[in-house]
Amino acid sequence: MIPLAFGLRENRTPTTNTATRTLTQNTKDALQEAFHTQGFWLLPIGFFVCGFNVAFIGLHLPSLSNSLT
Repeated sequence: MIPLAFGLRENRTPTTNTATRTLTQNTKDALQEAFHTQGFWLLPIGFFVCGFNVAFIGLHLPSLSNSLT
């Protein structure tokens, strides 16, 4: 995965024009932005629902199949 990650790097060539300069974002600002984004919350909710269903099936389906035989 590490060699493939090099292809995902951003082109960070410094620009001399101050109008096109991008703002830097620290970790605190990034987390605040993420917590206020709907997509950030939908992803962990989806993982929770999926994991809950898989755990439920893995726990109860074997005992159900043993009781039917």
